[in-house]
Amino acid sequence: MQSIYGKYCGSRRLPGILAILGFFALSLPLWAQNQQARLYYAQGADFALTVNGERSFIDASSLGYGGIALNRSDMIQTGTGTFLEIQLIPSGTVLKISENTSLVYNGFDESGRFTDVALLYGRIRLVSGNGEGSKTSVIRAGTSSVRMPEGDLGADYAVPRSGRGDAGRPVLKVYSFRGRAEVFPFIPNGAPAQAVNLEERETVLMELNPPLVYAERRALEKDILLFWSTHNFEGLSPLARPDTELPGVLQDSPLREIAVQDIPVQEKVPDAALQKETARKAMRRKTALLTAGLSLTAAGVAAQGIAFARPGGAEDALVRRIHYTAYVPLGIGLFSILAGILYNPAVPE
Repeated sequence: MQSIYGKYCGSRRLPGILAILGFFALSLPLWAQNQQARLYYAQGADFALTVNGERSFIDASSLGYGGIALNRSDMIQTGTGTFLEIQLIPSGTVLKISENTSLVYNGFDESGRFTDVALLYGRIRLVSGNGEGSKTSVIRAGTSSVRMPEGDLGADYAVPRSGRGDAGRPVLKVYSFRGRAEVFPFIPNGAPAQAVNLEERETVLMELNPPLVYAERRALEKDILLFWSTHNFEGLSPLARPDTELPGVLQDSPLREIAVQDIPVQEKVPDAALQKETARKAMRRKTALLTAGLSLTAAGVAAQGIAFARPGGAEDALVRRIHYTAYVPLGIGLFSILAGILYNPAVPE
């Protein structure tokens, strides 16, 4: 009788157990599709990783097998000779960060269904993967953004060595090895300009001199192809890596220029008086930062000194309250002094 009862109970529990197992089996793909970014390969010297405002330096040779999981708003900075590789999960998209580059990982935008990264300075390459989920990526650089549904492209955001650029401003250069992309320039305090389409094996150079937007399209340049051929993806990624083979040597094609929003392209000649006035305003901002910082710091120190000069010293509750409150102007003051020291506007000769 006991045996029959055990079998009966087991048969009654079996559907429930199977239902629970089925639920977990169906849930596994959902868990696997959680959006992640993992820094899995580093080559060269050390690099800087800023997490929650705290900056730390990591030796490239010490990066373990599991790598480092990146969180939203984490910043990565590389120095000379250091290259990093990141993979987005579950899409399998890979991102190569070149030397002397600063980049912020902005996470996955659920509403737009795209991965968002900000190129603050330097050079990167991004190849969409063959995994699950959305493969669309957006690269933000300055006041422009690049949207790539799928493909293989690179982006440079740096001050040109010669010729182009306004007062040392970085210029955005986007190039496609495979697939298409759109480049969206945004004029400060104005409406977004017309998007520029980037075709396969093309380069688009974008320069904003408000209210003008200058876009230049040309064939994929050989020096860029040579650079990424030399510094192709090398690390063992967590998921299967997409095809990162680059096209062969390309022939140069005639230069084509695009005037976005039908705005005539003009060479901007800087006005000497305007440059001097801009420099004077910048120096006034620097002086204001230093003055405010010194004043607040002095006020904080003075408040703490006066508090402890009172009878009773540290045992007095009022003294302790004033002491801790004085840290507010003291901290703001020190931060203003540091900002004033680091803020070095260009002064025209």
